[in-house]
Amino acid sequence: MKDQTEINEMLEINERQSDFYNTRKKSGFTGVWAGFRRRLSHFRGDIGIKQDVYERHRQWYGDLTGKKVLDFGCGRGNILMLEIARQSAEYLAIDISAAAIEAVQRKLAAQQIAHARAEVLDLLALDESEKYDLIYAHSVLHHFKHFGPVLEKLSKHLNDDGIVIAHDPMDTAPVVHVLRALYRPFQDDKDWEWPFTRQSIAEIQKYFRIAQVQGVLGHSKWAFPLYVVAPGMGRQRGQKAHQRDMLQATDLDRDLYRCMQVSMLLTKKS
Repeated sequence: MKDQTEINEMLEINERQSDFYNTRKKSGFTGVWAGFRRRLSHFRGDIGIKQDVYERHRQWYGDLTGKKVLDFGCGRGNILMLEIARQSAEYLAIDISAAAIEAVQRKLAAQQIAHARAEVLDLLALDESEKYDLIYAHSVLHHFKHFGPVLEKLSKHLNDDGIVIAHDPMDTAPVVHVLRALYRPFQDDKDWEWPFTRQSIAEIQKYFRIAQVQGVLGHSKWAFPLYVVAPGMGRQRGQKAHQRDMLQATDLDRDLYRCMQVSMLLTKKS
């Protein structure tokens, strides 16, 4: 009964979230935060974080020949979307935003990928008989207030030898935690923004084995303020720090928890 109550609450939140992303209406504070995130996104691209994260995901999912893929919370599609769709035997992209799904449908149609489709669909309403070899969840798992029921649902949709690849923000570095706490009272989308904590990681381990992790924006996050005022110097320092993160933030330890974002490769518990 508790799980169903939590699911009903999340379904209601997801309806509001869908309206938010379809209309893209933001308050002044949320707009300022969105601007900060866009600048941080440019920084991530400029110093190689985005490219290296996507390459890590490629390494993890490997050969998708004959595989059935669920792109969960696909948004408008990321760099890997079309690549994953082409390589797989069956591809379904789902999102609660109609505007996002329309954009994905146009991209898939333009590439004429016959075995790929995109639907406006909530994971919580997905038929549990559907099983997948790969569930790709880029920047989506942190949108759920009640994490356990979502993880249980993902596990039910995963084939026994399947994998989940997730990428989400973290709220474990002290400076990031303080900034988020200061902003949260003014945040329009706070009801569906729950960056990972140590408790989130522990909850994931109840349902999945964390086979591999990769943290980013650990040491490199300190180069971001310099990048804002002196892009060349910030880029150079950020690139060096990012390579350090790629080497060090690969376990559930201090190096990971100083990071702002984490990728995970999850497998079913035996």
